[in-house]
Amino acid sequence: MTAWLAAIALPLLVLVLVAPWVRQAFAVWDFGELLPLLRGRDGFLAAIRTLAEYYRADGRANYLTYAQIALTWRIAGDSALAWQAQRAVMMIVPAFLFVLAARRMGAAPVSAGLGGALVILGASAMEGWTLLMGEPLAVALLLGMVLLAVGYRDAARWRGRAALLGVLALAVMQTKEVLGVCIPFVVLLALCHEPGGGLRLPRRDSRTLWLTGSLALSLGLELAILVPALGQLQAEGYAGGYGAEGMGLARVGSLILAMQLPMWFNASGIGSLLYPANAAVCLLLLLAGWRVIRTRPAWLPGALVLGILPVVGAFVYAPWPRYAPFYGMPFWFGGAGLIVAGGTVLARS
Repeated sequence: MTAWLAAIALPLLVLVLVAPWVRQAFAVWDFGELLPLLRGRDGFLAAIRTLAEYYRADGRANYLTYAQIALTWRIAGDSALAWQAQRAVMMIVPAFLFVLAARRMGAAPVSAGLGGALVILGASAMEGWTLLMGEPLAVALLLGMVLLAVGYRDAARWRGRAALLGVLALAVMQTKEVLGVCIPFVVLLALCHEPGGGLRLPRRDSRTLWLTGSLALSLGLELAILVPALGQLQAEGYAGGYGAEGMGLARVGSLILAMQLPMWFNASGIGSLLYPANAAVCLLLLLAGWRVIRTRPAWLPGALVLGILPVVGAFVYAPWPRYAPFYGMPFWFGGAGLIVAGGTVLARS
């Protein structure tokens, strides 16, 4: 019990620091163009249909995000405090799920708590406290997949887990299509994770086939939903801007660091590494990496996978000209995972 209290204390401290119960200005800029549409619709399903029609011209079909917006409006209306409370719930849930996943994978209590706090306090996450968006929900769903993936190889009811992983994968893509690139990392965890912390090659057996089939079905359903929306994309539609920024290596490098570190400022460039939080993280990872190489080399593949997640996110978003920091939140928990692993190695060395 003491270990769990230590693990959840830091995420709760973040909640106290943010203080969502203190009334702030109503975030009219957040989906401001949607408020007249929502006011003119009676009923939850009617609001979802209205949002779907509105976004179809942009080539988008994120029905779970539409449901989140519609439900928030139905519950909160134009109450700023109610919107703040719902956003706080959507931020604190991923933090607790992260702690649970980290502890299940053997993280030290304080390290798990630190990771849970960073997931919702890093630069990639802070806008989640002020804007209603799909990323916190996507992170919660991805962490739910992680919890199902840990121990999948040895689970007695593995068929049910495979089916649930498929359902959650579809839900992740229904928050935002591009976040489907995070799903292979969870699949790798399900098929290759060893209890001791290492990775092994996946087996060609029924468990692998069931999981592959479940995820393939989810991808097929997502394409069946998305392709018709893309067919209705207007010339000035939102999705049409993808690729306009090109793929400059400097931009990719900046996004990697923005998604990998607790703090990042474009104006500071590489100088952001000198900020105390970033410098502390870099030192922790260097010391932990040296310790892992000497004592637990089997952990290196897993650390490499965590480190690759922000790289994938950077390449996905580099061509997008309207990048906002909160886009990096699902990829930031790869960096937070590295911090947890590093803290655990040092705590137990």
